[in-house]
Amino acid sequence: MVIHQALFAGYGGVDATDWTIVSTDSGNGWNFRLSDGDYQAGDLILFIGMSDSDNINFSNYYSNSFSTTELVNTDDNSIDYAINFGKMPSGVGYIQGNQGADIGMALALRPSVTASSYSVTIKSLQEDNDFPTHNNASVSLAAGSLAILIGMLDDDAISNISPPSDSTFIAMDKDNGNGTMGVAYKKIATSGSYSWGSWSTTEDEDDKALAFVLEIIANES
Repeated sequence: MVIHQALFAGYGGVDATDWTIVSTDSGNGWNFRLSDGDYQAGDLILFIGMSDSDNINFSNYYSNSFSTTELVNTDDNSIDYAINFGKMPSGVGYIQGNQGADIGMALALRPSVTASSYSVTIKSLQEDNDFPTHNNASVSLAAGSLAILIGMLDDDAISNISPPSDSTFIAMDKDNGNGTMGVAYKKIATSGSYSWGSWSTTEDEDDKALAFVLEIIANES
């Protein structure tokens, strides 16, 4: 399954060699707020939400000047999920709102180049009946891109979740009775095929699960 959206028109040379995870915000039942101390103009703001059985809505932004693109909003393997993203404009002091997800996360991501736009692609979506795993599925990723790994576990709220090897943990969120989500990343220095295995926990929990690999590319003008 490959889902692709480009935010704003125009593609340019892609030579971003570094990315910074500037800030994250997450919480049960989820109200989010990122202030201008958490981002700067041009950053990519990525919203990820999951629910046990509710539709997810990212529409309640307090700042009308910040528009986002909905990458996906659907359900698979008993999990409702949505991913939105937007390029942060200048002159916006904060973004704040809420959405209908049980579990959610907002991330501010910054490339080492000036991006005129961002392309975000779901390169892999894997289902499992026990725990999130990427099943070592091979995905092709571009040099300078950022891979975001997402693991979603239905129903069970666990206290810890660790990403697959060859990735770096960012954050997790959980909600009792509704599930757990973990997010990690890998900076892609060289174009080629990449793969990842299973997420893990020290707890004895299993349920229906999803695992995503996103590719984020900063497009220069």
